[in-house]
Amino acid sequence: MKMTLIDHTDQVLCVAFFKKRIIASGSADKTVRIWKPSPHWQIFRVCEGHTERIRCIVFVNQLIASGSDDTTLKLWDFEGELKHSHKTNGRVGALIPERHFVILTSGKNIQIFDT
Repeated sequence: MKMTLIDHTDQVLCVAFFKKRIIASGSADKTVRIWKPSPHWQIFRVCEGHTERIRCIVFVNQLIASGSDDTTLKLWDFEGELKHSHKTNGRVGALIPERHFVILTSGKNIQIFDT
């Protein structure tokens, strides 16, 4: 093992990697953590806004998309600023990035959101 990144206060449930320069992680602690190498991987920003555990995280269109049991999709910039928050029909179980869209599962539905 090369290194362990430690900062979340509860179980890490999802992680995404972007062009060797950003890691984003989501957790049962209800936060998104942004990690950057400077020069070694370290915590850059803690993004707060979800009210339940974060189930999935992806990079899409220069944003970080996080889906949560709180029935929201949140879009963050790489500096950790919340750009958009979308209410869904149920818990967000999966995210798929597609150019300028995020496709997600929410309850019994599949929904598509613009980024």
